[in-house]
Amino acid sequence: MQGYFMSDESEKAAKWNVVEQYREAKEHLLALESEMTHLGEQWLAFGEALKSPSNYVFDTTGGAIALGQHNAGLRHPLGRLTSADVNWERFTALLVDYQKTSQKRTELTGKLHDAGFSI
Repeated sequence: MQGYFMSDESEKAAKWNVVEQYREAKEHLLALESEMTHLGEQWLAFGEALKSPSNYVFDTTGGAIALGQHNAGLRHPLGRLTSADVNWERFTALLVDYQKTSQKRTELTGKLHDAGFSI
């Protein structure tokens, strides 16, 4: 990472900056993956219910859709979707953010390896 005219202190600062950027990207990526996992679990439950709706009950009161199994009702809900969970703009923004952050982490990993760090 050292440039032709870079002092040791400048080089250390540059390396630290890459480490911090990597840490931030990694934390952001974990948060995005957690949100995506939650959405996937909810959508999967609803997808199964939509394939055989007679086996399920749906409650559309309260600004969300709750899903339960027909024989258990909503005592043990299987899933819950809100309008935010099915918002197209929000969903595409989540995917774009994930792809950009994943690419950034990959680039930063290369820079860290070039600087002598092992990840």
